[in-house]
Amino acid sequence: MQKQKLWTKNYVAITLIFFINGIIFFLLMSTVSVFVSEKFNVSASIAGLTASIFIVSSSLSRIETGRALSNKDGKKILFFGLIFCLIISVLYFFVKNVAILIIVRFLHGISSGIASTAAGTMIAYVIPLERRAEGIGNFMSSGMLASAIGPFIGIMLIKGGSLTPIYILCLILGAVSIAFGFMIDMPVKDKEIFVKTKQKINELKLTDFFEKRALPISLLIFLTCLSYSSIMTYLPMYAKAINMASIASIYFIFHAAGAIFTRPAIGRLMDKRGANIVTYPVLIIFSIGMFIVSRAQTPFVLLFGALLIGFGLGNMNSIGQTIAIQNMPSNRIGMATSTFYIFMDMGLGAGPYILGLLIPLVSFRGIYLISSILLALCIGVYYLVHGLKESRQKKLSACQSEI
Repeated sequence: MQKQKLWTKNYVAITLIFFINGIIFFLLMSTVSVFVSEKFNVSASIAGLTASIFIVSSSLSRIETGRALSNKDGKKILFFGLIFCLIISVLYFFVKNVAILIIVRFLHGISSGIASTAAGTMIAYVIPLERRAEGIGNFMSSGMLASAIGPFIGIMLIKGGSLTPIYILCLILGAVSIAFGFMIDMPVKDKEIFVKTKQKINELKLTDFFEKRALPISLLIFLTCLSYSSIMTYLPMYAKAINMASIASIYFIFHAAGAIFTRPAIGRLMDKRGANIVTYPVLIIFSIGMFIVSRAQTPFVLLFGALLIGFGLGNMNSIGQTIAIQNMPSNRIGMATSTFYIFMDMGLGAGPYILGLLIPLVSFRGIYLISSILLALCIGVYYLVHGLKESRQKKLSACQSEI
């Protein structure tokens, strides 16, 4: 039987929007903390807070966005988020101190959370069911590509000693993402998924904000992203501290390559044989990559660690999102996606602040070593939250097929 088409107009448009907004995210994430630390002479933990506050507010906005996606047209929510992002981007030009920057970052996080949750939910509806892991893998790869392009451009532009060129570029990219939004035309059958369900305030319950079936795998993603946040926020500072500042701009290119060139194969393998066969090796390699970065003495070693970390994080996120929405009723996919992203954001948001507090005690190398150990522990966490369940289901299916 011929495979259903994956690369439709809707799939491409949503993926491009996710990609562009990923570039904006990483452009700012890779430069703002460094700039603040040097210009305003604040501690690493305060500089990390400018990264954390964005992700914390993004998480908060995802809670309501996930609920809204259960009963409203996703395209309208996506447009609202994108336009909100564009408006907030203008405020960066008026930042004069750390306090104002933190407020702007908080508001930007809210808008970004709305847009990315809507895009992550809509993509699930336009992917053929039998190609879900592959489709989500490609979709998430656009984010990994953004994680390479964003920091590379950002570090190049910040050499001029100002964030203004970065702010201008973010405005242009925001406008382009809105233009791609007009390409999306969700089929009628998908629009009908967003059935309006009116509820009274006193009838609200936990399941109106979180999908409990997505919580176990979301907990794992929280831990992996907590570990990765040490790279996302502090890699440029670390590279400078170990006399490899020139490598920081290309680090993320190797990082993205580790994910982009492996995701399609990992996604197809998962579609055919399940999550266990790919998740255990991915977590092991992820942990090894973080350990290598913690010990790096030469550019070659640092970049090799980047490849392994990119392979680990990039594939782990797509594996996790696929598991989160597996066997989920159509009207709960939005909530499951929101739950997954909330925990992902919580890890990325808490990490920079917590690890920033540890840097004076254990150094940059120490936080990367701690991150490596945490990732090794995640292997056991995965076994408990999903691996054991999948193994039992496979054994049961094998026994039933023999009867």
